[in-house]
Amino acid sequence: MMFIRRGQTMCYANGILSSIFLSYALLLCFSHPFCSARDTITKDDPIKDDGSAGLVSAGGKFELGFFSLNAIGRYVGIWYHQLTPMTLVWVANRDNPLLANQTGVLAINRGTLQLLDNTSGKSLWSAEIKVIVTQAFNRTVKLKDDGNLVLSDEAELGIVLWQSFQNPTDTFLPGMIMDTSLNLTSWSGADDPRTGNFTFKLVEDNQYIIKKSATDYWRSGAPNDNFFSSDEMPAAVAYLLSDFSDSYLKKGSGRIFQHNDSSYKQIAVLPRSEYNSTRLVMDYTGKLNWLVHKHNYWSPTWLEPIDNCSVYNPCGYFGPSCNSTNSPICKCLHGFKPQLPNKWDLGDFSGGCIRESNLCATTATNDTFFSLKVKKVQKPDSETSAANETECRNKCFNDCKCVAYSYVDTLIVKSEIGLLLVRVSHGLRN
Repeated sequence: MMFIRRGQTMCYANGILSSIFLSYALLLCFSHPFCSARDTITKDDPIKDDGSAGLVSAGGKFELGFFSLNAIGRYVGIWYHQLTPMTLVWVANRDNPLLANQTGVLAINRGTLQLLDNTSGKSLWSAEIKVIVTQAFNRTVKLKDDGNLVLSDEAELGIVLWQSFQNPTDTFLPGMIMDTSLNLTSWSGADDPRTGNFTFKLVEDNQYIIKKSATDYWRSGAPNDNFFSSDEMPAAVAYLLSDFSDSYLKKGSGRIFQHNDSSYKQIAVLPRSEYNSTRLVMDYTGKLNWLVHKHNYWSPTWLEPIDNCSVYNPCGYFGPSCNSTNSPICKCLHGFKPQLPNKWDLGDFSGGCIRESNLCATTATNDTFFSLKVKKVQKPDSETSAANETECRNKCFNDCKCVAYSYVDTLIVKSEIGLLLVRVSHGLRN
């Protein structure tokens, strides 16, 4: 009897302990909303647009699911989990939303990730991979804690077939790397994720550009040993874009970015861990904006172009005199006049300026040069060696196609940031 009673007593005690443990585990789970959420889509476990939960990354930083911003329709996207207001970093079907009469499902179909109309089976968006297969039971899609959505094949040792970090929309996150194949494309409006007019990309010579449709809208200054332009990408931002390459870290240690605008503060390279709370956005207004999240607020830390004079070629050709505080902001060079006076008077300076008289109209001796400090110009058409500035000047003087030169460290440069010598008719010099 004693053994039975003790056994019963022990059984009862174990039941109490088990109940306490289960209650504690449930309490912990409920205190972390992502405890019961999943971070992976499998062939047999898609995400449906029926109010059910989407994906939450393992550390609870990012969430993927269906959302609406406007009356246009519903989208699939990634945003910061439990961050108010909702901050989107990626949108799948930005140009093909689900309409009011459609219900979506995000599933692995034909070996890739697709957004399907649950009624018709029509694909509204698909992750583009090289090989489409009908059977791919081992393929999974996982939302990682850096915000990257990854399609992989577990049967092929987890080989990555597609990832959102290589197919972004308007946002660059830590862990991505900016190369010549990657573009950030703006939204069409504040609440409209459709493809907008502005694209940010990297071109040759490590120069970054923003294009407005097919036209250059802004260019960073190319990294240069002789100059450090205010338009050069700050080392703190270049460090992020390079996926934290040591070369940018070393470059930034001896050079401090200071914008000409006094409202800008010096920008230092952050410790690597602090970049996890940053993002770079190609805004629908045409501004590239680097934001840092602190004190429950996205703080704008750097942006370009900062004003109308910071855009590429704001006053057109031969109209480099731009001052955003003046009205009008543009002014032609000495010896030049507006090419389209009527548009110029209305504030459209895209036509630029033209010479009041042709170069080499009679003899080169009628021409001269005047110095001009310029903020930024396009890359030089050509370069050649010269022993000194006088030789550089004479080489340009004897070539009627040469409209300007700059002499830097024994190089004759027809177009350069810094001091530019512009050629005009002698009689027009002021």
